Amino acid sequence: AFGTGRKEGEPEAAIAGDKGAAAKAARGETSGHPTAEESIRKHRKLRYRLLPYIYSHAFINYQAGIPICRPMLLAFPEDENCNADQWPYQYMFGESILVAPVYADVVTMKIYLPARTDWIDYWSEEVYTGGEVIQYDTSDIEKLPMFVRSGAIIPMRDDCNWIDPTLPDDPLSLDIYPSKASSFTLYEDDGVSTYYQSGAYSLTQIACRREGEANVRLSIGRAKGEYAGMLQQRRYILNVHHCETEPNRVTLSGNGLPRNSEPTFGEATRDGWSYDSDNGIVRIQTRRSTKKDTWIEIIR
Repeated sequence: AFGTGRKEGEPEAAIAGDKGAAAKAARGETSGHPTAEESIRKHRKLRYRLLPYIYSHAFINYQAGIPICRPMLLAFPEDENCNADQWPYQYMFGESILVAPVYADVVTMKIYLPARTDWIDYWSEEVYTGGEVIQYDTSDIEKLPMFVRSGAIIPMRDDCNWIDPTLPDDPLSLDIYPSKASSFTLYEDDGVSTYYQSGAYSLTQIACRREGEANVRLSIGRAKGEYAGMLQQRRYILNVHHCETEPNRVTLSGNGLPRNSEPTFGEATRDGWSYDSDNGIVRIQTRRSTKKDTWIEIIR
C-alpha cells in the first residue's frame, strides 16, 4: 500500500524521467536553487522516514476504518471553526500531524490550527496557540506547511530512498514534543504477509509526560505480541523537543546515563544523551530488549 512504483534502488528523479537529475540525486547533488523535483524528493524521503507512524495508523484504519488522512471536520467535530468543512484543503495526517498543501500560486496562505492544543511548526519549531487562523509564509516551494500537535510522539525510521519491507526499523527514532501527558501505540508485523489477520503482530505503548515546566518522563513498554522476524533488541534514538534548558541529568530505568559531548550519535551504539542547545533538543540513545519495559527521566 505504501510502494512507489519504482524498481528497488532506482533514484527518486527517475520517476520524472530525468536521468541526469537522477544521477545527481544518486550522488547527493542538488541544483543549488529550488525546484519542484527537489521538493518532491525531500517530502517523499520524509514520508519514507515516517513509515512507522504511517503503518501504525494503517492498522487503526484496518481495525476501525478511520482513514490516515482525515478531513478537519472528522478530526475535530467539536471545533465550531472547522466542523462544517470550512478548511477543505488542509487535513490531519494521522493523529498528530496537520498538513496544509499550498493549492495556489501564493506567497502567504491562511491556515486554521484547531483549538484546545498548541501546534508546532514542523520546520521552524515555532509554537502556535490553537483556535487561531494564521497567515503562513508559503514562498519556499521546498517547504510543505506541516504542524505537529503538542504532545505528539512520532516514530521514524532511518533515511532511505526506497521502501524495503523486509528491513526492520532499527534504529527507531522517536520525535517527542512533550505536553502534560500523551501516548502512541506502535504497530509492527513482518511487513510482507497477511498473517497479521490471524494476530501475528506486536503493539508497543510509548508514553510521555511533562511534569510542570521542568522534568520529562518517558516510557517505552514491552512489545505485546509476536510475528516472524520480530526484533528482540532495538536501538532507540529519542529526540525530545522544546527543552529550553540543559538537563542536570538523564536516567534510564533509574540509573544515570552518561552524557555525550556531541549533539548527535552517528553510528555509536552505547547508551547516552546529549543536548542540542541551538534547537532545544535532548537526544537520548539506548539499545534495549523489546520485551522489557523502559522508562527515562529528563531531570532539570
